[in-house]
Amino acid sequence: MNKPCEHCDKSDHKKYGSDYFKCEKPCERAKMCKRNDEKFLKMLRGGGVDERS
Repeated sequence: MNKPCEHCDKSDHKKYGSDYFKCEKPCERAKMCKRNDEKFLKMLRGGGVDERS
């Protein structure tokens, strides 16, 4: 899945090169994408999905 920061015109790829987020204050869409990626990795590892997080 492409991260939203890859296509955002506000992102600073030089300053935040290897970070997940490319802004000082990430947008809600980027935060939601990171949470979904973390849940997906947890599912792949066999941890299930925790609805409370």
